[in-house]
Amino acid sequence: MEFDKILHTLNKAQALFVLFLRILIAKTWKGLKELMCFIVLQTLNFVSSHPNLSIRIFTGVCIFVVTILAFTLRGIFLNLYMAFCVVNIVKEADNILEKTTSEFKKFKPILLVYLSLIPFMILEISGTSEGLKNLIFVLVCVFSTDIGAFFIGKNFGKRKIMPEISPAKTFEGLVGGIFFAMTISQIYLIFTKSGKSFLIEIFLSLVISILSQVGDFTESYFKRLAKIKDSGSLLPGHGGILDRIDGLIFTVPLLYLIKRFI
Repeated sequence: MEFDKILHTLNKAQALFVLFLRILIAKTWKGLKELMCFIVLQTLNFVSSHPNLSIRIFTGVCIFVVTILAFTLRGIFLNLYMAFCVVNIVKEADNILEKTTSEFKKFKPILLVYLSLIPFMILEISGTSEGLKNLIFVLVCVFSTDIGAFFIGKNFGKRKIMPEISPAKTFEGLVGGIFFAMTISQIYLIFTKSGKSFLIEIFLSLVISILSQVGDFTESYFKRLAKIKDSGSLLPGHGGILDRIDGLIFTVPLLYLIKRFI
C-alpha cells in the first residue's frame, strides 16, 4: 500500500506524527508539502470553530510584520522598536511583581534588569549575519513550540501538567510543541543550509523548545501568584508583550552566552 493511502487511514494525531517523522528523517520535499497542507487545513478548521482565535492570529501577523520591518530597516526604527519593547516589558513585569508575595518583591530590581536586557541581547546577537541566522533559528523553535503546544493541546490535550499554575497546559501540548519545533526548525534549516549535523540540529531544537516552555511556565507561575490572567492588554488576543516573549526568557540569554563565550 502506498504511503498516501496509509496516511488516509490514520487519525489526525497519527497522521501528524507520521508527517513529522517524514520531515525529520527523510527531509523530503513531498513530505514538506504534505505537512504544510495538513497544517493549513487543520488550522482553518480549528479557526472556524474558534472565532476569537482570528483576533489572536491577526495580531500575531501584525507583530511579525512590524518585527520584520524593524530588523530590515534597522537604525532608528529598530532602536525605537526595542526601546518600546523594553519599556513595556519592565512595566508589565513590575505590575506582576508588585502583586506577588513579599518574598519575590525583594528580587524585583534583579528580575526587572534581567528582563530588560533580553532585547539588548537580541540586538547584539543579530549584529552579524551568522548571529541573525542563529537568532531566527531560536525564534522559529520558540514560536513553533508555542503554536504546536497550543494546537495539539487544544485538539488532543487530556493530561494536565501543573493545573495549579497553568490549567490549560497538557503533556500532549508539551510534546506537540517539541515536535513542532523539531520539524519547523528542520524546514528552516533545509533552506538556510546550516552545515551542522542532523543530530546536533535536533538536539538544539529540543533544548530550545524545552527552555521555551520552561519560560512559559515561569511567567504563568508569577501571574498565578499575582492573580492575573495576562501581563498586559497591549496585544489583542495575546495579552502583553511579556506574554508574547515568555519563550525567550531563557532561550535568548542561552544563545547570547554561547555567542559570547563559546
